[in-house]
Amino acid sequence: MIHTNYRRIFVEGFKKGERVIDTEKPRNSVQVSKCSNFKLTINEKFSNLLILSCSDCTIELSNLIAGCEMVNCKNLIIKITGYSPNVVVDLCEGVLIQISNKCENIQIYTSKTSNICVQKYEQSSLKLYIPVRFMSKISKENKLINTPCDIARGVGQDLLDLYTSQEITDMEVSSMDKTFKVHSDILQIRLGKIDEQTLLFLERFHSSNVDSFLKWVYSGLVTNINHITEILNQIGFSEEQIKEKTGNEGLIKDLKRDWVNSEFKNFTLKLGNEEIKCHKGILIARSKLYFNMFLSINDQPTEISDYSGRNKKSIKILLEYFYTDLITQDGDWNFDEVYDDLYDASDFFQLSINSNFEYQLELLKEEHEKKSKKK
Repeated sequence: MIHTNYRRIFVEGFKKGERVIDTEKPRNSVQVSKCSNFKLTINEKFSNLLILSCSDCTIELSNLIAGCEMVNCKNLIIKITGYSPNVVVDLCEGVLIQISNKCENIQIYTSKTSNICVQKYEQSSLKLYIPVRFMSKISKENKLINTPCDIARGVGQDLLDLYTSQEITDMEVSSMDKTFKVHSDILQIRLGKIDEQTLLFLERFHSSNVDSFLKWVYSGLVTNINHITEILNQIGFSEEQIKEKTGNEGLIKDLKRDWVNSEFKNFTLKLGNEEIKCHKGILIARSKLYFNMFLSINDQPTEISDYSGRNKKSIKILLEYFYTDLITQDGDWNFDEVYDDLYDASDFFQLSINSNFEYQLELLKEEHEKKSKKK
């Protein structure tokens, strides 16, 4: 079955055969799920591709703007004849990624995956096997450059990307030889109140030490444990506290806490007559809509009225996801009423390729359908 909802084209449940689809507009995205022994060709440039629970399939496409993600798949061939900035492979077995020379700078992320390799069309005899839990690039000499990737692609990667951008900042942290632009609310979520003494202390370290420390603050990623531990010990964190706050679990634990209750929330989102306090750093890290909005204005507002047209419950679910990387279904919302609205919201707020929001929605849909059948 092929159907369209807003800017998303769904290809679902094909068990054999071939199909060709046109995405029509670059902003449209494609989701392929529960297909087997099937070939799909996607013409024209489009936003992103999500492949869920497929096996023995071949998917051929031209140009992607955001990238491609595949989850819980087996024996796939992905043919990229044009350009894609990245490919994410999670919980998969047996994936061949064929790329053109236009994908010179493609980044391939892998997690909990086996037997993944990449092949260039122009050199079909050369296959490069991708290690797991790494971000891999292909050099001009056709060799793999692998970087450890021990953080989730979700909120940790979004915050790391925000730090790397050095945009929409409100604070500076200086090292011995370099000044870094940062987001004060993110530092406060992770470290508590930042005083002048802490900032002066950081000036004693080389930029590489401070950079490692700040990457840990934003993502939980450990690039140099000695650099990070030395700084954190000096500003009052014990070895046990550092361990608890490190990695994706430690990051999300801090974010969950400050989503529920925090004195450092510096932004207000107005939903009609209701106000929700949140952190601007989280909004701009997780939503390209907010990032571009704040990037385009000089006077940074501390509040804004929601104009998405989505219902209040959908916005609240999405905001909680921004902090926790989870869509939690409690007794306060009806799945049938918010499912389509949540999909539209993810498009409207332009969630990054790092997000697994759509995948979680699909899992909730499956669970909801099973419960409905039992009734």
